Amino acid sequence: MTQRPMIETQTQTTGTPGASAATLDASVGLALDRLDRRRHHIFAIWLEGLAEQLAPRVRQLSVTRAHDRNRPMHFGGVEEHVVPRLLESHYAYAAFGPRWFDRLGLDLVHFPFLYAPYSWAGSKVARVVTIHGSARNEMPYDMKKRFGRGKLARMNAALAGYDAILAVSESARREASEFYGIAIERIRVVYDAIGGQFRQGPPSNAVLDIYGVRRPYILSLCTLRPKKNVGTTVAAFAELKRRGAAHQLVLVGDKAPGYTEVDERIAELGLESDVVQTGFVPAEHVPEFYRGADLLLFPSFHEGFGLPVAEAQACACPVVATNAFSIPEVSGGAAELVDDPRSVAEVSERAWRVLSDGAHRASLVERGLANVRRFRWDRVIDETLSAYADALDVAAVRRGGKR
Repeated sequence: MTQRPMIETQTQTTGTPGASAATLDASVGLALDRLDRRRHHIFAIWLEGLAEQLAPRVRQLSVTRAHDRNRPMHFGGVEEHVVPRLLESHYAYAAFGPRWFDRLGLDLVHFPFLYAPYSWAGSKVARVVTIHGSARNEMPYDMKKRFGRGKLARMNAALAGYDAILAVSESARREASEFYGIAIERIRVVYDAIGGQFRQGPPSNAVLDIYGVRRPYILSLCTLRPKKNVGTTVAAFAELKRRGAAHQLVLVGDKAPGYTEVDERIAELGLESDVVQTGFVPAEHVPEFYRGADLLLFPSFHEGFGLPVAEAQACACPVVATNAFSIPEVSGGAAELVDDPRSVAEVSERAWRVLSDGAHRASLVERGLANVRRFRWDRVIDETLSAYADALDVAAVRRGGKR
């Protein structure tokens, strides 16, 4: 299919109203069906925003979904295609899914997370993937199941078939090059974006009341699983209580199946009456937790981007996080960073400084608000569309034609 170039139109964006913005004359599909059975929360908010912001900037946008979905996602008027039952198995999809994209009439398909069909045979569609780091390779086996040697080889070969490869940070870019054998110059950085719902202001007490949250409180917002190091968060909170903090600890997020460390730490430290575990909360409630918190504790072992860090900063919530992988890059010098995320003493000391030093806290908030301007949707979508346009050109050359 011959593509038409990007054209300039007057489009309202989340940046300057009425600013000139490029649109792409192409039918684009966001392939979300492989994600639908995974546990995701913050990621789902980002995907909803991606679809909302892309829709007016391309000729046609659609999303592909699975029949069975772990979490609800809402895309307004964006067309949704449900994967045929015959393609639901991993192997059938990996071999024949790309042909289905062609039958949908897509010019370009974007997997906004790491997924690579084994074969694109018979498909003319342009292909884009976003890589969010390589936790599988960085983390010990008990935290993240690694790819077997054969599967990693297949993944590396399959990734070579993409027309554009994006990474959500410079850290994720380096990891993708190292672990998946991709020439680093082939990978471009397009940061995750923070939606306008993440902004400073008073929280909704009605929302906090639903979950039994009282102020003041310290926040942890992530899936409860080993990689996120929530056990250290709980232990550091116990130390803060010993030093006189009057706060609750609020843990927002799903608990991974079989993960018991957090409950064990809470019981061991006698914190049952001081810790609130909300489980899954709807997307519209998430910003209220940031706005009401005195601090976000996020000593994660690995992040490709670290959306909670930037979301908290956008809501004027100071952050204590890990000085590793993407977090220094994303936090922009506007967070307290812990060199050893396993050190309860270091995490609690950094947190205590934020809670007890008003001038330091105010400085973190001010610098955080300035930092997150880098993650506006209008800028991210411009960079995404540029990547799409290049992918369409590469695909045309690959097919032996011209765009």
